[in-house]
Amino acid sequence: MSKIEYKYCVDRDNSLVCIDDITDENRCSYKENLFCLQCGKEMTAKLGNIKVHHFAHKVNTACNGESYLHKLAKRRIKEKFDTSDRFPIIFKREVPCKDSKSCQCFDRNKSYSDGCYIKDQLFKIDLKEWNGRKVYDTCEEEVHRDDYIADLLLTNSDKPNIKPVFIEIFVKHKSTDEKINSEYKIIETAQIKTEDDIDSIITDGFREGKNCTLYNFEPKMPFVKLYSRLPVDRFVLFKNESTCVIPDIKCNLLMSRLKTSSIIELNINHKGRENKWLFKGMYDSFKLAAIYLYKRGVHVKSCSLCKYYKYNSYYFDEICICYKSLNLQSRKPKLSTALSCAKYVFNQELLSVEMSELEEIVSEVE
Repeated sequence: MSKIEYKYCVDRDNSLVCIDDITDENRCSYKENLFCLQCGKEMTAKLGNIKVHHFAHKVNTACNGESYLHKLAKRRIKEKFDTSDRFPIIFKREVPCKDSKSCQCFDRNKSYSDGCYIKDQLFKIDLKEWNGRKVYDTCEEEVHRDDYIADLLLTNSDKPNIKPVFIEIFVKHKSTDEKINSEYKIIETAQIKTEDDIDSIITDGFREGKNCTLYNFEPKMPFVKLYSRLPVDRFVLFKNESTCVIPDIKCNLLMSRLKTSSIIELNINHKGRENKWLFKGMYDSFKLAAIYLYKRGVHVKSCSLCKYYKYNSYYFDEICICYKSLNLQSRKPKLSTALSCAKYVFNQELLSVEMSELEEIVSEVE
């Protein structure tokens, strides 16, 4: 830890004095009235033009800067608690969709980007008052509880049976495993290296993952309704025989029709992309839906389903090998060209996918 430039000391009344409060005009009144918070020795204000303004011991001493930071953090956090109407802590938690227990789409193994969770949801509670009721109203230093000593202990003066909260100041040593596993609620500061680290706690409050770690807190999670995008595509067949595929529909739309003029809508579930058809390019969601319908006796026309629409190694793409004889301007015509094409023939090779395999990933929306 680098050398501490003392930003705080105390006066004869044991009140904290910040170097920012000392000016050239008032420094004389503090001349014989400043003492080290840690060792109690006399201090003087250094207000030079080169170094950052700070307090220094009048006589060289072996005062421990780490102990000073520890004592200062306790002092300032306790004063913050005692003088404030609110004492908030902000949780940073993984929050699942509120429908997670009943939703058929919920997957605990999903990545956070899939939408069933919010990974870093922030929500605040107040340790002094909650829903109009007093929670903790007393903050004491160095209090024993069972086999442990709390740097600061928050309690309810009217209800001593309410489990207290330990506030632990991490300057050099973290809380022991025994204390963490004691089931007491613990707020442990992030490592305090300078007075600025204490300032952030006083200004921002305790923020989990930023300036503190929280142990044994089980806050009531906020209700969050998330509309997760699923690995499910929607195939739509319209009355005029045109088609479309809507990728990655949201979970709340899984069992609902998406198009008022559709005659058939199918869900194609991509979960488990190791399925041989989904990775080899020959079969995409559209083809899988079309093959499923063909086996059910419903014939969908699309150039991509035609036996004359084939992969060409020269172009590294699928093309219509009849585009010249059909006087088409492009070797890759609009796929809907099949609806009026005289040479369209369904590619029977596509039917190698078994119906039992299709039924595992294709389902009809009622």
